[in-house]
Amino acid sequence: CGTGATLLELSRRVGPHGKVVGIDHSPEMAAIAWQRIAASGAKNIELLVEPIESASVGHQADALLFCFAHDVLQSKQALHNVFSMAGQGARVATAGAKLAAWWWAAPLNGWIHWRGRRYRTTDRGLLRPWEQLREYCPNIQVMDTFNLGTSYVAEGPYLGDIASRTNI
Repeated sequence: CGTGATLLELSRRVGPHGKVVGIDHSPEMAAIAWQRIAASGAKNIELLVEPIESASVGHQADALLFCFAHDVLQSKQALHNVFSMAGQGARVATAGAKLAAWWWAAPLNGWIHWRGRRYRTTDRGLLRPWEQLREYCPNIQVMDTFNLGTSYVAEGPYLGDIASRTNI
């Protein structure tokens, strides 16, 4: 969940009877998220500070949001764990940085590599970051690209059963 920039809007959208769970491995990022949560007075947000590969929320999620979570999207172990917490049919959305596909975009792509150097451990899959989600969401679609093709939003339903997946 990073600094929690999306948590308050998600909290508002699920309402007082819903629950939002943010997960981040960085105590520094989580501290900023906690400040936002406390200042808002939201009571339906839980924050877990642990690696996504081992996090557990204790219930099935109706929706998953991967917001600028490139490393998570490229990790089979992380995706396996996240989808083990999702109910079949859960709505899945992702947004983040990507490389532009055009030959003339080399300067833009250089900037994307440079800008994300502190936030990513891998650039693998940066041309199509959502592709690893196809194992769980075969119908995922890119809904929009923006910032001259260097950012994207994609969504689709989780159609599988995590129990049958063993290739992590």
